[in-house]
Amino acid sequence: MQSPNQNETNDTRTPECILRLIFIENDPLALKLFTQLFHLRTQSTKIEHVISSGITALQNLEIYDRFDAVVMDMHLGDIEGPSVAWQIRRANDTTPIIGVTSLPLTHYLNAARQAGMQDLQAKKNITDIITSIQRICAGRIPEGFESPEDAFRRLQPQRDAPTPLTRTQTMIMNYIAQGYTDQQIAEHMHCTRETARKHRQNCLKRLGANNTVEGVLQWQNINRFFKLN
Repeated sequence: MQSPNQNETNDTRTPECILRLIFIENDPLALKLFTQLFHLRTQSTKIEHVISSGITALQNLEIYDRFDAVVMDMHLGDIEGPSVAWQIRRANDTTPIIGVTSLPLTHYLNAARQAGMQDLQAKKNITDIITSIQRICAGRIPEGFESPEDAFRRLQPQRDAPTPLTRTQTMIMNYIAQGYTDQQIAEHMHCTRETARKHRQNCLKRLGANNTVEGVLQWQNINRFFKLN
């Protein structure tokens, strides 16, 4: 976390324009420190309601319409943040959801996008989080993310947790995660080795991975976050 004596964010909003936030965080100590540092940095964005578990966050989905934005930790203990965000977004098409995490952003980035969130920020960078909230609430969505409305429309047809892969790519990626070679995948899929290699490349591209190891990690994370298996 940033120390309280660093420069505060420059706030130019009038009191009438204060943004009201709901914060989802299961760690009491992290919640206390984050809230203190957050309110030291800004007078125009306030955490007005706190939810302390993923299960509680899903018990009243209508509550999110009453706030300007949702900020949530990506690891909530009982339920992973992306799964909570996905269910909130399927019920809400207006309120932005910003994820925060103490882990490297790449750990949750793809899952955050698939879940219909509007941004993902490092938990220690309070000023960046505040800036992101204010920009998103002003309609400026970060590159690579969707607006709440677009994400809501994308997720509406889904009855199961999201995945960036097609049915065939899901089968291929499961083989890859088990260590299958292109030749072995070709034999199982009844295709040529070249076709299997292209399938592998397409899977990695859809997952935003630079190599097979990174792709397998991203796929395992998605399966864990959304409980696909």
